[in-house]
Amino acid sequence: MIALQQPVASELRMVVTVMKAVNDLERMGDHAVSIAKSTIRVKGNTRVPAIEEMLAAMADAVKEMVAEVLDAYVKEDEHRARWIAGQDHGINDFSYKIYQECIKQMQADAETVVGGMDYMLVASYLERIGDYVTNICEWIVYLKTGKIVELQSSDREDKF
Repeated sequence: MIALQQPVASELRMVVTVMKAVNDLERMGDHAVSIAKSTIRVKGNTRVPAIEEMLAAMADAVKEMVAEVLDAYVKEDEHRARWIAGQDHGINDFSYKIYQECIKQMQADAETVVGGMDYMLVASYLERIGDYVTNICEWIVYLKTGKIVELQSSDREDKF
């Protein structure tokens, strides 16, 4: 397309952002498969309803971010993309709380160790999907402004 159509700068940015966003969407799909596999593994193991509720809330928040970013991309809405990227802090907080609760439960009851490991994996997959959403937000900003920006907070400390 680049060689045959000779796109102008804005069209070239569109081509680049589509290629990058597709890659991030593919990674999200890979993590969704991993979440499904973890869900299957948890069956038959000791479950912790409180952690499952937190995971469900986290999954709902991530699902909303994905829907929002896809709409923002189609509309090329830079301001909305910046707002969506800011929501990733909440996803990171979910991940941290789930991790802490899993450790607490596994220490209290050894029967929860197998399931707890999968809970932590699912939380990490969801957290990573949130990161990919933020990547797409960065590409939306690039599409509109021509500037590459980092929307993830690099000054936050890793809590793990």
